[in-house]
Amino acid sequence: MKAILQKHWRLIYVGVIGTLLLVLTVLLYRALQPSPAPKKAALVPLKVQPKPKATSTVAQVLENGVTDADTESTLPEDKVLLMRSRCMEYLGTGDMVALPAGTYWRGSRHGVIDEKPAHQVRLRGFKMDRYEVTLGQYCAFLNTYGADTVKAGKDSGKRLFYPTRQPTGIYKDSLGNYLVAQGMEDYPAGRITWYGAREYATFFGKRLPTEAEWEYAAHAGARGDSTEFSGGDDIEAVGWYRRNSGLEPHPVGTKRPNPAGLYDMTGNLWEWCADTFHQGFYKKRQKNNPVDTEPSRFRSLRGGAYNYERRFCRVNNRYHFPPHRSRASFGFRCAK
Repeated sequence: MKAILQKHWRLIYVGVIGTLLLVLTVLLYRALQPSPAPKKAALVPLKVQPKPKATSTVAQVLENGVTDADTESTLPEDKVLLMRSRCMEYLGTGDMVALPAGTYWRGSRHGVIDEKPAHQVRLRGFKMDRYEVTLGQYCAFLNTYGADTVKAGKDSGKRLFYPTRQPTGIYKDSLGNYLVAQGMEDYPAGRITWYGAREYATFFGKRLPTEAEWEYAAHAGARGDSTEFSGGDDIEAVGWYRRNSGLEPHPVGTKRPNPAGLYDMTGNLWEWCADTFHQGFYKKRQKNNPVDTEPSRFRSLRGGAYNYERRFCRVNNRYHFPPHRSRASFGFRCAK
């Protein structure tokens, strides 16, 4: 045996090594193969539970806002009437301030390009709402108007406002009632489109102010001031803006009015005006009752808002936005 091993040890060595290599090759091959797919479990039908009906009390709805269940089911009729009647108390209300005819300097010599050039403008006398239109007023209008889009004319179907399920705006229940949370009636109405502002004004025999009228009113008329903000140079005293509002709107009339008796002409909400918007409109230097009526994709807004910096709240500052759209910071007041 020993002689055989000594004679053939090379062959035996090669055989052992070859066997080991074969085993290692097989193991490596198996390791590289993908794991077999697990067997699929039998599908069990899911039991879909029906969505519960609203159980919110009026107090809960007014305190917490509207839930999905509240908007997809029906609140008791007596409670809807209670909430709706609270809005109706505001129907048609609105104190107006008379501004006599006069001449003033429109625009700014030191402002941005769309505020230049400064030029004199003469306006006929008009009236302006003392306060921005409130949620209570707009809610009452919607319930009387009976629609949330323009009902007739070339703008038929245009949206009046954007509803919200938050407790800070107007919402619509499943019966078509427009409601606003208790305690929010005196907050300015936001999320209003230009069409929604115009329809409200027309409904009550009023109109939207022109940009020139708005600026004249913000300066408190021909004998008013030429301050940076409406009512003074101290924005903290006359308006709600980004640094003092907590990034929320506030009830109308809670800051100092300007000398004409108009509130919130600085901050709180941007206010839609009648004009279309063109950056170079002031270059035309229209002197008597100017209003921009040239076709445009935008309408004008003035005054700044609770979530904007002070530079946007200056009396001379101009802003613009598509008339069919809106933001939480877009509201209005009426003229006549």
